[in-house]
Amino acid sequence: MTGGTADAGQQPAHRQVLVILDMNGVLIHRDQNKKKRGVLRPNMEAFLDELEKLQFRITIAVWSAMSSSNLQRLVLEVFGAERAAKLAFVWDQQRCTVRQERHTHKPLFRKDLSRLKQTVYSDFVPERVLLIDDDPAKCTANPAGTVIHPLTFRGFPEEMERDDELLRLSTYLKGLAESDCPSAREYVLDHPYVKGEKAKRNRRGKMKRPSACSKKKKKRKVKS
Repeated sequence: MTGGTADAGQQPAHRQVLVILDMNGVLIHRDQNKKKRGVLRPNMEAFLDELEKLQFRITIAVWSAMSSSNLQRLVLEVFGAERAAKLAFVWDQQRCTVRQERHTHKPLFRKDLSRLKQTVYSDFVPERVLLIDDDPAKCTANPAGTVIHPLTFRGFPEEMERDDELLRLSTYLKGLAESDCPSAREYVLDHPYVKGEKAKRNRRGKMKRPSACSKKKKKRKVKS
């Protein structure tokens, strides 16, 4: 999704942000008994519509720890053929760094954003990239401010009525796209993402969309 919108206009190249979406646990729940099918998270269409409106600053990609054969079918199921064709890229587990999970014999497919250095998106790292993944363990090698962790979607029947995480993500990404922050990384550091149940316990109640970076006398020191 890299085209511009009629009312907003395309941002200069140095302002464009690459947003990389995980699949299982963020956009869908993958049925372990029917691995080639997924339960779509509630509010999916509203989320995808909002992403299209934000094309003036946000470019969308997908990175999953699934195998290619499973992932391609699910990407089409979620995005549809037209939207899927506009994704910047679709990466599977072959692009991950494989490590062993502690206390288990299962492989951990880590998503290292340094992999982008070998692509046309090398200039996006680390200031203009945002990885959205519900599993912090897969993101440990990335710089602060380049990843947010939404509430995991598990596909339970009760979630289908009350889950509003994609609406929360829409609000957050809109705030990022419309902010005056010089980089996506600074926006994330100044506006930490608050997921699901934690946000609902917030006394303020409503999901607010901050648009400006903090104005501080001392410049924030960002660690790599």
